[in-house]
Amino acid sequence: IDCAITWTGALRSTDVANGVNQSTYVVSVTVEDFVNASSTIPLSSVPHQLLVQVSYQSANACASRPTINNFLLRNQACFAWSVGSTLVLTFYGYILPYCYDNYNHSIVAFVSSTPLNVQKGSIYLASNYSWAATISWTPTSDQVGLVPICAAAVDDYGQASDQNCVMIAVGATGFSILTPTFVQGTASPLGTIMSTQTRFSIE
Repeated sequence: IDCAITWTGALRSTDVANGVNQSTYVVSVTVEDFVNASSTIPLSSVPHQLLVQVSYQSANACASRPTINNFLLRNQACFAWSVGSTLVLTFYGYILPYCYDNYNHSIVAFVSSTPLNVQKGSIYLASNYSWAATISWTPTSDQVGLVPICAAAVDDYGQASDQNCVMIAVGATGFSILTPTFVQGTASPLGTIMSTQTRFSIE
């Protein structure tokens, strides 16, 4: 189940009173799962903390943020990759022609969330209005499992694009989208099912 938390940024009153034009907030989110909608006891609980910085948009900044795409075919895809094989990904950040021609914007950084031992290359101008950077990674045996790789493009006014992510299934073979399969004979319950039945399973 996807869950989105939406918040409108605002400067703290103490920062405004002190003439500070930005505020930093500490955000703590805990994700829990339950056996059903009426349960109050979580099966697992995963905390996550992050810092959110709120500031005024520069008067010289274009109103449109940069974008990032062509990121390993599509956002939120899942791919198989073998241990010991080198994976090479290229991030592409884009500035709208209007923002480039009228504000001279450019992509100056790619902020990313990557596994250990990733090698990152320098940013370069790929074509008109687009910049790119390449990373390479050779997963090791202790990294077997699902490994997320995420990135966002940042322009020279600090405006960031939306984040794009892919999931790498380390230890699988072949570079392809993973599709689920079902194990025959594992469905439960079978036959005539009562209307009060609420739990079903299949491997």
